[in-house]
Amino acid sequence: MRMKRRALAGAVGLLMVAATTSAVAAPPMAERSPVVSVTRNTAEDQPCSGEADEHTPGETYTAAAPTKCDRPGLDQDGYYIPKFTHPQYNFGDYRVDGKTLGEGYHKLKSGASSVTVTTDYDSGSWTFNFTDVDVEREAKNTYSVEVGEECMKSDGVNFRWRTVTAYFTNTLESDLPEGVTEGPAVNSIYPFSEHQVDMPISAVGTERASNIADGQTVAMRIMRDKDRAQGLDPGTYIVEFWRADKGYADRNKDYMVKRMKVEVPKCGKGGSGSDAPPPSFNVTGSLSSKTCTRVKAVVDAREFSGSDAVPFKFISRFSGRKAQKRGEVESGAVARLIGKKPRSSGASFLLSAKDSNGDWVRLARRKAPAC
Repeated sequence: MRMKRRALAGAVGLLMVAATTSAVAAPPMAERSPVVSVTRNTAEDQPCSGEADEHTPGETYTAAAPTKCDRPGLDQDGYYIPKFTHPQYNFGDYRVDGKTLGEGYHKLKSGASSVTVTTDYDSGSWTFNFTDVDVEREAKNTYSVEVGEECMKSDGVNFRWRTVTAYFTNTLESDLPEGVTEGPAVNSIYPFSEHQVDMPISAVGTERASNIADGQTVAMRIMRDKDRAQGLDPGTYIVEFWRADKGYADRNKDYMVKRMKVEVPKCGKGGSGSDAPPPSFNVTGSLSSKTCTRVKAVVDAREFSGSDAVPFKFISRFSGRKAQKRGEVESGAVARLIGKKPRSSGASFLLSAKDSNGDWVRLARRKAPAC
């Protein structure tokens, strides 16, 4: 008998907004000269080709051999794990220190000089030793992010934004081994960016760079939307530089080589980075506890002199979850709404409204303890 499963979901509080994940952005367009065009590697472009220093065959079957990347620098050493399908059991895994490894490139653990790869069903093992001399002479690659000074507005979007550019330098090798004329190229770099205030929003229009030669610097624009908002709206962002030695670099699929926090300043009459709203923005708000599990929000636009409605958002956070409700209040009117939380959990509530410059202004904040 087939059993039907039902997923029960309890709706507590406001409408829950799930964190967005990075979609695969299109390759950089050829006309953007600062960005290296992306080209996919062929099947022959195996990211690692070094053989094992020690190898023990399997008892009755030996899986495909992993390969080694012994390159200049700690950030370029690693090993490649192939696909493993055991002929009898139809599946199998490679492991390092008891941990399962998926197919693809794996960076060498920091401080390690060797690694031993084992397999399920006694299907072989491989030990790779990595040289130390290259590490000492390789110049460290550099990463940076630059935020533009000018605030811009595009048709079809309700916020202003600044240009944001990520830079990666494959630092020139100064002391190459005899007979080697050029250091290794970096296959692909992707600067993933995610908004860290209100709700996580990833910049899905961000460019990638690939085939970055030794000594070359590339620029990649970080964009919310490559067609309508070629930059980021004000706020705090985490930028992660992801690297791939085969195909396109992508978040969580490859390996991260640098992580940094970036501030995109506000666009207000109070100046770059000012939290002060324009003087004409006279919308107020308040938060008050009605019961143990309910908080009342009020957005007051009775003194607002603008002709357009004022967008607002009401955000709650509790038990590691985030809920959000958006709306608009007309000029001369008042909007009221209720936020809820579980009895067993404390919560924080934030009420914000958007001013005439497209910036979010905090109207009120309140913490509610557990009952």
